[in-house]
Amino acid sequence: MTEPALEGRVTTLEDLMADVLRTLAHTEELLAEQAARSDEEFQRLREHLAERAARSDEEFQRLREQLAEQAARSDEEFQRLREQLAEQAARSDEEFQRLREQLAEQAARTDERLAQMAARSDEEFQRLREQLAERAARSDEEFQRLREQLAEQAARTDERLAQMAARSDEEFQRLREQLAERVARSDEEFQRLRKQLAERAARSDEEFQRLREQLAEQAARTDERLAQQAARTDEQFRRTEEEIERVIREMRREWGKLSNKMGTMAEDLVAPSVPRILRQVIGCPDDAVDSVAVRVRRRHPETRQMQEFDVVATCGEYIFINETKSQLRPDHIERFVEVLKRAREYFPEYADRKIIGCIASLYVDPSLVRFGEREGLIVLGFGEDVMDVLNSPEFTPRIF
Repeated sequence: MTEPALEGRVTTLEDLMADVLRTLAHTEELLAEQAARSDEEFQRLREHLAERAARSDEEFQRLREQLAEQAARSDEEFQRLREQLAEQAARSDEEFQRLREQLAEQAARTDERLAQMAARSDEEFQRLREQLAERAARSDEEFQRLREQLAEQAARTDERLAQMAARSDEEFQRLREQLAERVARSDEEFQRLRKQLAERAARSDEEFQRLREQLAEQAARTDERLAQQAARTDEQFRRTEEEIERVIREMRREWGKLSNKMGTMAEDLVAPSVPRILRQVIGCPDDAVDSVAVRVRRRHPETRQMQEFDVVATCGEYIFINETKSQLRPDHIERFVEVLKRAREYFPEYADRKIIGCIASLYVDPSLVRFGEREGLIVLGFGEDVMDVLNSPEFTPRIF
């Protein structure tokens, strides 16, 4: 894949993430509108219930059921939006993985092309050396043939000289000098030819060395561009992941506000977090949590007084009881401690269990965290994992 194509894929991925952000913004607007409509509807229902309270308990029950159905539909819509966001994040991760694989394939192909070019350069240099060797061999053969011809000519000359020995010593001397000159010219020609071959071989070595340096520079530039592109891609995906995390945190915060308005914090926020809280505070494994119940109503066996507990969970020898408040005050903590002291009277079947208490709210002031911890309570507030334990790390819950 070429660098422009790769940048195009990155641009496409950025457009996809922009669509995700727009979808999330639209989702937040829908949630805000739905919350506003829910508040208005809830206000109208309260007024209507106030007007008809003296008329019929059955009508009041039907209106409560309608409000519960509307809240359930809101939860289903929010869950569907969370699933869509998770699917889009998964597709972004798959796209990022495919992009990294394409970059790796492109790097592999580049290395293969460089290796092929180096191999061709080596083959070309080897072929040139063989041509030079063949030419040198032919030159040696030519020289040998010339020497043989000269030897034959010398033999013939000696023969003629022998025949002409009786004719003239002066003519014989002239012929010897001509033969010596011809031999000298032949040696000079051979020497010049060897020098030319040596110069050509030197130029071939220089050309091959220059080609190898060019290939090395090109490979270095290619590696640098790939590294820069990979760094830019990693940075873009890092920013995208940070933005997704920010949007998820914001949606959790809005979810908490919506649950707070609708009075369903115990069901929506606290109850789903109970297994994690028990594992964090008392080391209870998730599979050891026997039950988690919300809005548990118990009647005192003697006074017949009805008491409602927001969340009750069992884990081994522990009984976890939670009280959730939209706005936590010191007197809430004091009253909840008194309720915990009498909790065994409402749960006689748990007489041999250890009861621990937990107070929760959307926003908890640090002074109330310290106050609740002094009373031995687990204190929960809205955070990164929906509901987070706000107690100090060395905190141990009180057994009631």
